[in-house]
Amino acid sequence: MRQYQRANGEVIALLVIAPSKTNRERVIPMSAELFHIIAVLIRRLTTHGPVLALPRYDGHERQWTAPLPHLFRRRNGRLRMVVSTGTVLNTIRRRCEIIGEIDPAFRGLHFTSHDFRRLFATGLINNGLPIHIGAALLRHLNLQVTRDYVAVLDDDVTRHYQAFLARRRQRRPAEGYRPATDDS
Repeated sequence: MRQYQRANGEVIALLVIAPSKTNRERVIPMSAELFHIIAVLIRRLTTHGPVLALPRYDGHERQWTAPLPHLFRRRNGRLRMVVSTGTVLNTIRRRCEIIGEIDPAFRGLHFTSHDFRRLFATGLINNGLPIHIGAALLRHLNLQVTRDYVAVLDDDVTRHYQAFLARRRQRRPAEGYRPATDDS
C-alpha cells in the first residue's frame, strides 16, 4: 500500500499490485472499505512481527517466484505457504454449490480468477466511470481490450439510455433555438 496526497491535501490510499504479467506494477486507488479490509488483514498478519516474504508457485510460468509479502497465506504444519489461486477458486466453487441448494442460479457456476477482473471492469464502466479511466486502472494499453472485458447487459443499456433521455429533457434549449419540425 502507498499513499498519494492530492493538491488539496487529501490523502488517498493506493493498492499496489506487483508484479503483473506485463512486469509493470498496477496502482489502484482504494475505497475506505477496501482500505479497512486490507488494514485488518495486515494487522492480523503482523501481530507476531512483520509480514514475511514467501515464494509462490506460478502455474503459468511453471516456476517459483521471488519471495514477496503476500497477504493471503496459510500454515501447513510448520510450513508457511501462499494461498494458491486453485485453493481460492475451489473455495468459491464449494460456496456456489452450497448457495445453489437455495438459489438455483448458483448451481454449476465455475469462476476463473480472470472472471473477477472482468466483473470489476464491468462494474466500473457500467456505473459511470469513463472507459479510459477503467483502462488505466486495469493497465490496458488499448481501450478495445477494456471494451472486450465489459459485459453490456440489457438492463444497463435501458437504464443508461433512460437516464440520458431524462437529462436531455431537463436541458433548456439555447436562446433562439427552434427544434426542427416536419414543416421545416
